[in-house]
Amino acid sequence: MTELIRRAIRLLRAREEPPAASLDELLDKTMGLWRRGDGLEYQRASRDEW
Repeated sequence: MTELIRRAIRLLRAREEPPAASLDELLDKTMGLWRRGDGLEYQRASRDEW
């Protein structure tokens, strides 16, 4: 399943015009967007609900 998702993302990114930014560029652009405290703690709490 994971490999299928990776391939689909690669295909979608290859079709984009203009070409998509690199992963590093995307990470730099989105760094610091989460403003609700510790993101890892939030993730763990959310998963505990499951």
